[in-house]
Amino acid sequence: AVAFTMAGDYRNAAFVLNALSRLSRADGGLYFGYNTHNSWPSEEDAEGALDRTGSGAWAGYAAVFYIQKRQREEPGFLAKDREARSYLEMAKAMADCLLARVVRDGKDPRRGLATGGDGGYSLGYDAKAVVELFEPGAVDWASAEHNFDLYFLLKDLGELTGEARYLEAAADIRAALLGLWSAKDGQYYQGRKPDRIDTVLALDCASWGAMFSLAAGREDYARACLKAVEARYRSADASPATG
Repeated sequence: AVAFTMAGDYRNAAFVLNALSRLSRADGGLYFGYNTHNSWPSEEDAEGALDRTGSGAWAGYAAVFYIQKRQREEPGFLAKDREARSYLEMAKAMADCLLARVVRDGKDPRRGLATGGDGGYSLGYDAKAVVELFEPGAVDWASAEHNFDLYFLLKDLGELTGEARYLEAAADIRAALLGLWSAKDGQYYQGRKPDRIDTVLALDCASWGAMFSLAAGREDYARACLKAVEARYRSADASPATG
């Protein structure tokens, strides 16, 4: 939806956003993925389905991005377009759903960050075969990447609607994410667990981290992130992956 909007293909962007709107759950959320052959997952049958904060935030952001671009090109667009207003309601419902995952306890290392969602898979061994095992339950890990996504949704949604609660939540996430900066590594750590920082280094925490850094007013961090991408993640294998 973002790519179609950037290309000015509003018809196809709207097709995607309409589908996302139809799939929104009663709590405003979306599952991580959907089967194109049947209605799974749905609120009636979601066994084995994942819910991830990052993908939900991207869906909400796509709706806001579409509206913002149309508004710039055609002032008053939102007031005149019924579908666009439904996209805004979807984005607000998604933001509210994800805000419920933000840790508020001032003593918790994850304070200000949203946790990852629900459900997960692990590998097991059964009858001489490796199988995937679904593990229901809330994800207590707070991912930096998920929170980069949520930051942009809340910041732009707050700017679009003028609602302070979204801007304030974005400011809290910004502060918490800056606390994951590793000066030694020139990028952001992967996230926070309930008892400690997750110090794994991941590509998205350098690449997407650069974009967040610019939005957060830290151009020095953004430049360091881009250097980390080149130094740490560029493939040098003699294969099609080179570069």
